[in-house]
Amino acid sequence: MDGRESRARPPRRRGGPGLDILRRPFMSDHSKPDPDAEERMRRDLLLAVGAAPLSPFLQRHRTQHIARRVRFLSAVLAPLFLAWIAVDYAVFEWPLWGAVAAMRLTLALILLYLARIYDPETSRLPGFFALVLFIAGPVVLYLLSNGIIVKAAPDGLGAVVAAFYPLLPVMMLAALALFPLTLFETAAVGLPVIAAVAYGSAAGGGIEWVGFARDLWMVGLILVMSAAACVMQLRYMTTLVRQASFDPLTGAYSRDSGSEVMDVQFHIAERQNAPFSIALLDLDNFKAVNDTYGHHEGDRILRQMVDVLTAKKRDADVVVRWGGEEFLLVLPNTDVAGARVALMRLMDGWFGKRPDGTPLTASIGVAERDSDNEHDWRGLIELADRRMYEAKRAGRSRAVLPGDETMATDAA
Repeated sequence: MDGRESRARPPRRRGGPGLDILRRPFMSDHSKPDPDAEERMRRDLLLAVGAAPLSPFLQRHRTQHIARRVRFLSAVLAPLFLAWIAVDYAVFEWPLWGAVAAMRLTLALILLYLARIYDPETSRLPGFFALVLFIAGPVVLYLLSNGIIVKAAPDGLGAVVAAFYPLLPVMMLAALALFPLTLFETAAVGLPVIAAVAYGSAAGGGIEWVGFARDLWMVGLILVMSAAACVMQLRYMTTLVRQASFDPLTGAYSRDSGSEVMDVQFHIAERQNAPFSIALLDLDNFKAVNDTYGHHEGDRILRQMVDVLTAKKRDADVVVRWGGEEFLLVLPNTDVAGARVALMRLMDGWFGKRPDGTPLTASIGVAERDSDNEHDWRGLIELADRRMYEAKRAGRSRAVLPGDETMATDAA
């Protein structure tokens, strides 16, 4: 590398259609200054309601977060539901306790599946539907057991224990507050739970309207509070993901988020047996810019480089600030011939001018999954890095591709 990383500046939104894996709908909105308060309120409303689709990157993080919490809560509740069978046995008569025990055992097995077997990365059950299954299990237990218990009409201690069953849906409504959801998603899960409470309260004949209204008011209020907590969690997660995903100086992906994008795109290419290329770029003589004109000008050059790179790449391509003046261009579904075309676009005029008026060029190393027979994206990075240094040793302002092919310009 020719220089050291320039000091960071406050985040700045870059133009062009690029960085689109993360910067979609509300994510792109939050990566630039708000034009006015009204626009900010509109975006927040779209986010809260669920009218703004989540970016794939954020959606992946959210799904993993939901799945982890579902697994943890399932691991906590499964033994509790099993242990409660002993309570039912002690206070209910046969066959009431046997029927309720069978329901509890079934629910415990479902929760054990979610806690121990379910894996969001390999399962066909999406994270949101795993949450639905987690919430629905105790609610269904309440609905099925409520009808049996009402008919059996237990007395004494049995009546006391039976009074705890209507609390199951209330508990699950409160549990919703632990998940980052939109208002639409919260309503989609919570309203059926309220309907179950209403149905259970009306079971057994006549309705005691005061108690019925009280129950609905209580669960409705809990749902509203849970919805507010869900939206705040999602908003907070959005902010954290955005801040962690982009380099604050240039607007390119940060190294960590770029690595995750690389991992996803590489595995997609492997599953589809599709080509996949990367280009590692290192600005030529960047240290001289910092030493001669100062870090302020060095920062400007880095932003300029990303601006031009973003404008010249395809929408599906991804720009990552790999470190200092090194940048990674991820080229999904691109073979060596396609990478050659992309390099021709980049090398036509390069990245503008340096402060002294000479072309701002780079040394580039290219690697491709099929041509290099690599089965891990980290191996591609190593190959591209080696070829980038070969380009630098050969005189800079050039690219080295698989098969020792070299593309060079007259710029120096």
